[in-house]
Amino acid sequence: MSYVSKCLKRLPNYFVFKVIATELDEPFAITVDPISGLMFWSDNGLYTKIERSSLDGSNRTGLLFSEIIKSVTGLAADPMTRTLYWYFC
Repeated sequence: MSYVSKCLKRLPNYFVFKVIATELDEPFAITVDPISGLMFWSDNGLYTKIERSSLDGSNRTGLLFSEIIKSVTGLAADPMTRTLYWYFC
């Protein structure tokens, strides 16, 4: 099982991480919209998914669930227009 995490603290010899999302098959792309406080990621497992959460990991929501799209390989958030772009194969 894979997961998405964020770095909470960087110290001289180690990093402290917080797990944001669990139960992912193959997490791939990730992007952040700092103005709206959201993080987006793709999961290219058995079914392709795009999900989002608040930067602290709360309010996790699915945005895309597809059996047809094989993988989302790129994500980009435009904070000014509040638009999420993705590239898929």
